[in-house]
Amino acid sequence: MKHPKSIIFTLIIFAITFFLLFPQLQELAKLSKTEEPPCVNQTHFKIGVLIDYTENLPKTEYLVDYVETEINLHSNQSNSPYTFEFEVKSAEGMAATALDQVAEWKKNDVNLVAGPPWSSMFCACKGYATNNDMLVFSQGSTSPLLTVDDNGFRLTIHDFKEAQILVKLLNEAKIDSVVIIQRGDSWGDGLYDEIARKYEGEIIQIRYLAEVTEFSDYLSQVQQELEMIDIEDKAIVALSFWELGQIVNASQSFPTLSEANWYMMGASVNETRFNNVSSIMAKLNMTGITPIIPDNNQYDEFRLEYQEFANEPLGFYEANIYDICWLYALSVLETGTDNATKVKGVLLEIASEYVGITGNCSLDHYGDRNTAAYRIYRYVEDESGAYAKKLHDVFPVFDEVPQREGVH
Repeated sequence: MKHPKSIIFTLIIFAITFFLLFPQLQELAKLSKTEEPPCVNQTHFKIGVLIDYTENLPKTEYLVDYVETEINLHSNQSNSPYTFEFEVKSAEGMAATALDQVAEWKKNDVNLVAGPPWSSMFCACKGYATNNDMLVFSQGSTSPLLTVDDNGFRLTIHDFKEAQILVKLLNEAKIDSVVIIQRGDSWGDGLYDEIARKYEGEIIQIRYLAEVTEFSDYLSQVQQELEMIDIEDKAIVALSFWELGQIVNASQSFPTLSEANWYMMGASVNETRFNNVSSIMAKLNMTGITPIIPDNNQYDEFRLEYQEFANEPLGFYEANIYDICWLYALSVLETGTDNATKVKGVLLEIASEYVGITGNCSLDHYGDRNTAAYRIYRYVEDESGAYAKKLHDVFPVFDEVPQREGVH
């Protein structure tokens, strides 16, 4: 039997040896350990697409099916395990319905939504999205009041930036004095402020309540102001929606108004309500601005197929859906997840490098589109009738719009 002192001495030597060799044993264990491949918890991602009305479902589903096929082909060719599915729903023209649909998607683990299209819907949904780890990415919202750093993104230029194009047109035409007749709401007031901030000439403001339907008194004021201006280079700017048709029709009772060139913002060149007054708009030399899809041969085949199916050309806001789907998919491929926080973390960078069917899709730090292509048009009349004629296209770089009270 060994002496107890000898056993104690042996244990002490063993302990010291183990203590000295422990770091080396740890390194050896690391080298011998086999690296396990990362566990992929989800490989199929569903993304929602929210539009305005049910009547637009067929053409939107056609577009979304097309882009879904392209995206899944791209993912497969990139040796990615991920597949994508896009589900189209209608908000039925109601902000409350849009919010309900976004909430329903969240219940079904859908975290990314392309849409909704209107500012009222976008306003209703983006707070919910921010509070519930979702993203909403609107194809059509343009209200500058919704410019906030949250989980809402927009592939549109907001109206304050578009006002800068109008000011540039006025300055290039050497218009020294402008009478602005405008809606008396936050939209019209905000646009007026932005024009006044940038325009170098004289501005006279005629403001009408948004619910007004009779414009003779307001146009009488416009005529009086024009008659007091000696400068020949003068113009009338209408900041109006559908009621522009009523304003134009009523202008026939005031001959002086046809002596000035007219410009329009807010109302769409494609507004069917203007069909009956397009001839009058031609006499007023009505000039307007509308966003367009730039020429790109890469997408000619799809645009022709879409037009054949929908019996109408692919519009800018419909084309935005196409690009939003791609931006979402590329962000998921980059992060490996549809977690809203992680997708949001790469979305601005992905968008800055992406040029799609609507052109450069870079976003500012609020998540709004930085720039887009615009078409300047003027109503003219010839033997074929009155119509909006293309003048030229512009690709503006916008100035930063300063923050205002209530605008974030």
